[in-house]
Amino acid sequence: MTLEIVRHGPLEDLLLPLSPAFTVQVAPFAQRYILRGEAGQLAPLAGAFGVAPPAAPLTSAQANGRSALWLGPDEWLLIAEAEAEGIEGAIEAALDGVFHSLVDISHRQGAVSLEGPRARRPSILASRSI
Repeated sequence: MTLEIVRHGPLEDLLLPLSPAFTVQVAPFAQRYILRGEAGQLAPLAGAFGVAPPAAPLTSAQANGRSALWLGPDEWLLIAEAEAEGIEGAIEAALDGVFHSLVDISHRQGAVSLEGPRARRPSILASRSI
């Protein structure tokens, strides 16, 4: 017996607002990980994940559908836009011997795409609960 894994995002059944000024769409599934460790020890991550974790506060690095976002001095959010078979194993292998923590949080986060002529106006959704 083979089990098929079907991913359902947290926003899948949510009724999103409709407006002629902007559109809101659920973004495609992405793999997300929280990586904790000492910044100076994580250089091997770039080879396995395709992006080196940024060392400066409030910065990010992107390449080929992969992103690493600085969350704190020893914490990063890693995002792989397309489902990447074996990425977790590759990261763990690259960081073998390096004190770190890698947690898959793909199931608890989702993303939306906001587009249109008024999409950049910060107050457009401030009074609405999505």
